[in-house]
Amino acid sequence: TRQRNLQRLEHTQHSHQKALQLGNHPAYLCETSYIMAEASESTAVVLNVGITCQGCVGAVTRLLQKVEGVESVDADVEQRKVTVNGTASEEACIAALSTWASKSGKVLQPWSAKSA
Repeated sequence: TRQRNLQRLEHTQHSHQKALQLGNHPAYLCETSYIMAEASESTAVVLNVGITCQGCVGAVTRLLQKVEGVESVDADVEQRKVTVNGTASEEACIAALSTWASKSGKVLQPWSAKSA
């Protein structure tokens, strides 16, 4: 996914240079800036997931790796904590795991909601 973003960025930069040569509208500059920022922003989504064994870790990792923007998944069985690195949103990560969690009776919530 990061590779796709970088390819998109390269294409956008090339198109941007061409637009400047042609004297196109400045709104194009805003779109280019947004895409450049989007390609470089990597965040960590931390979830409280009811993982109890390596089987759970494998299932959660496989499901999350299918989400666009996920670069890596780190799971801590002791803390029941899953950290997703990349550009994927918390909502997308939770959506990817919701069916698995409900069918297996596992907890699934943002880490910040754990103590609430």
